[in-house]
Order: sequence, then C-alpha cells, then structure tokens
Amino acid sequence: MICSLRSKHLYKTKITAALFNERGEELICSIYAMLVFLMILFISIDVIGYTSMGYKLRNVCSQTLALMRMQNGMNSALMDRFQDCALIYGIDISRTEVAATPQYVQRGEEVSIRASTPYKIKCMRPFNQEFSVMIDVEMTGIAEDFIRELQ
Repeated sequence: MICSLRSKHLYKTKITAALFNERGEELICSIYAMLVFLMILFISIDVIGYTSMGYKLRNVCSQTLALMRMQNGMNSALMDRFQDCALIYGIDISRTEVAATPQYVQRGEEVSIRASTPYKIKCMRPFNQEFSVMIDVEMTGIAEDFIRELQ
C-alpha cells in the first residue's frame, strides 16, 4: 500500500514537472506525438472502412454470380436482386456501376460480373482535402445450364 502511494506521488510530480517546466520541450513533444498518434488512428479507421466496403461488395457479387451461373447470365430480375442485396449490405446503389454477361450463354461458357463503387476517404477532412477511391470487384464463373437451340 505504501509503495503504491509513493509511485502515485512520483507519477504526479513528474507530470506536473513536465507541464510546468520552463523550457516546455516535453509539452511540445507530447502534443506532436498525440497529433501523429491521432493521424495514424484516423487513417486506420479509413482503411478498415475501405476493406469492409470491399468485403460487402464482394459478397453481393458472389451471391449474384451464383444466380448468374444457374440462369446463364444476367437479366433484369437478377439486377434487381443485386440492388436489393446491395441495399441490405449498406451499399449506395446510385453510385455503384455493374457490368455483367447478358443472359443466355451456353453451358460451359464464362459468365462474369464486375462492380465498382467509390469510397470517400474521410481522414483528410481536417486538412480540407477529400479523396475518393474506387473499389473494384470482378468475379467469373461457368454457366451451368444447357440451352437447346430450336431448328
């Protein structure tokens, strides 16, 4: 108990000595260290948001590609399904661009979907800078149904 009281007292005296030092070097150093730490924190939050948005877009494309493989391409019903799924994941469909293989390709041929959406980087807003980075996802698969041709 006595040891912990002594360490608390020493800790308080070191802090007050650093804050009320006439030179002020420790105070200036700690302010700059805090600034650097906060910038790293803000950048890491944006990196996490970017990867999360990419993961969500990849999941939506994967679910749509599974349906495209069964129906041999993309049609308007699948596009509506893509948009509904994107809304569920929290993706803004008004800024999302989708390009896919149109419906009715033969079994064994490749079907693909490509989606891209912008992501705004917010960590530079205190410096009056705003950047936007595109998240691109492209997936391919093979059509599964055989389409008979009428003669």
